[in-house]
Amino acid sequence: MRTLLFLLLFTSAAAAADVRPLKLATGELLVHPFNGGVPLPAESRWTVAQGAGPAFVPEGGQFRLNWSVILKPRGSPAQLRGITRVTMQEVSGAKAVQIFDGPAEVTDKGIVIMAPEHLVARERYPWLYSTEPTLLVLRVSLFKAGEQDTLLQPVLIGTGVKRTLKDGGYLQ
Repeated sequence: MRTLLFLLLFTSAAAAADVRPLKLATGELLVHPFNGGVPLPAESRWTVAQGAGPAFVPEGGQFRLNWSVILKPRGSPAQLRGITRVTMQEVSGAKAVQIFDGPAEVTDKGIVIMAPEHLVARERYPWLYSTEPTLLVLRVSLFKAGEQDTLLQPVLIGTGVKRTLKDGGYLQ
């Protein structure tokens, strides 16, 4: 079975970064660095984003969009022990949309979140069919023993990615 996975690869040239304010559906104002129009990896107290973006998984002749987020520990991997629950929301629109609420998949290298969404359709994901780049913000919250940590990661789905999806038959 073939899986097409688009995770944004982050650049590390923070010195050349420009900072952009983003008003979120949760009422927060996120001020985040970008480099060449691409969001840089977000950091929280416990984690650093290693990758975030949509993955497209074949299902019954169509494709399902899954959100994928990979977090590595900001310090010692031991600090991720005990995380029992993860929530993920998309918060760039008019209202926050719950994407995932479930157990954490913690490994020696970090946390992997694979959040199944819906079959790809123009009605469900009009932004995928747009010729303009789309900037979404994922809000990931981690929970352990009465503590919580939150990471806000902007995700850019550029015109090149959209063209590749269309040409590859992922957008029908």
